[in-house]
Amino acid sequence: MFRQTICWLCCFALLGCQTPRMKFYDDRAVMEQQVAALVPPGTPLTEAKKTMKENGFNCVESREPKRQDGGEGERGDPYLLCKYTQMTGIFGNYAVDVKFPCSEEGCVGEAGVDKLTATRGLAKELPPSTTPRPVEPAPVWTKVVAGTAIAALVVITIPMMCLALPHY
Repeated sequence: MFRQTICWLCCFALLGCQTPRMKFYDDRAVMEQQVAALVPPGTPLTEAKKTMKENGFNCVESREPKRQDGGEGERGDPYLLCKYTQMTGIFGNYAVDVKFPCSEEGCVGEAGVDKLTATRGLAKELPPSTTPRPVEPAPVWTKVVAGTAIAALVVITIPMMCLALPHY
């Protein structure tokens, strides 16, 4: 009985530790709100990086280019850049870059969306809308079809290239 109780407590504890999942939208302002809800200004840099990575982002710490008006050896401001890409259909793509300014104390500032692109690929275009639309990832079958098409192209192209080479 004691072991069973401990197992259940561990399971519930692990469920409570999950990072909230971010929803992705085709609107820059809504995406900034989504990011701010998960990583508010003042969050420690390591925690912000961890949260963003758990939501599918690839993050790198960097600095702005050297200032032109600055003195000798002066460096630009530090920032955290997090990039996310997702296939959204056959040849469709969704990409968003989020940039957090960093303070000298090791905390992030208010996030800004640097880049947001959403293409539907071969899917039928949706009518214009004034409300932001959530971005849905591509179904697994579209990824399989795209991967198979690329593999077939490689398998066919390489032997043809070899046949086209002059034989001495």
